[in-house]
Amino acid sequence: YPQGDFRRGDPRYQGANFDANMRAAGAVRDIATGKGLTPAQVALAWLMTKVAAPIASATSLKQLGDLVASARLKLDASDLARLETASS
Repeated sequence: YPQGDFRRGDPRYQGANFDANMRAAGAVRDIATGKGLTPAQVALAWLMTKVAAPIASATSLKQLGDLVASARLKLDASDLARLETASS
């Protein structure tokens, strides 16, 4: 991370935690690519399976489109299992 980036000192972004984050991000990216979606859409849809309504915001029309698309997206059991495995 560049100098001054808070993640340089945050344990959530160091060592084994960093590796776990990269595995989860890779699974999200792979599923998104396979479905013709953006990683943001898959990540938000995954969050929606865990909580009633994640708090999200959009600063562009593209981000708003991702939010709307993720609300309509249904991840199948194999997608959810892959995401859970990658994030644990």
